[in-house]
Amino acid sequence: INFMEFKICPDGSVGIILKKDKKYLMFRRLKKPEGWAGVAGHLDGDAPLDAAIKESKEEIGIDIQFKKLDFLFQKKIFPNSCWRGDYNSHEWIVYEYELVAGENPRINEPEKHANIGFFTAEEIKEKFAKEPHDPAWLNIFSKAGVI
Repeated sequence: INFMEFKICPDGSVGIILKKDKKYLMFRRLKKPEGWAGVAGHLDGDAPLDAAIKESKEEIGIDIQFKKLDFLFQKKIFPNSCWRGDYNSHEWIVYEYELVAGENPRINEPEKHANIGFFTAEEIKEKFAKEPHDPAWLNIFSKAGVI
């Protein structure tokens, strides 16, 4: 890969790996980049923690508390297409969150997401091998040691 071909989105991205009973939350993203993914979004000028909290509320209706949100890593991820323009990579900041009793994620934006569920590492590997998925999430789950 020629690193000169990287076109990094000027707005960074945040991702949250949500866990429950050794399973991980994913849904099908219906817009670019389409396929299986986790909760994520652009920073939009917010601090990374604030963006993570905002995206979790917007996408799955869960109000993440600061004390439970663990920083995992920061990394440039390629390939990672962007609906905002002709970009093929983003600077990601990734957190992990363990859901607690009573927190029931749901699709909040049916025009953007569908098929929410919790999946084991093996199920994620199988889905990523056979079905469309956001390549950034393959990278994120790999880097985090999930798959």
